Amino acid sequence: MYTREHRMLLRHYLEQGLTKTELARTLGVSRRTVHHWIETGQLERELDDSGATDRGRR
Repeated sequence: MYTREHRMLLRHYLEQGLTKTELARTLGVSRRTVHHWIETGQLERELDDSGATDRGRR
């Protein structure tokens, strides 16, 4: 499973103009994974969507 950090880095590197191949190599994932994240809109998710289980706590 890839983390919120991966998505943040991917978004940052895309904004910097890296190719998908360079992104995959930098993040240590496959190019297919990079394409999947983009195609499924995972970069559009709010960055604080970390899947935390303690959402009810305050």
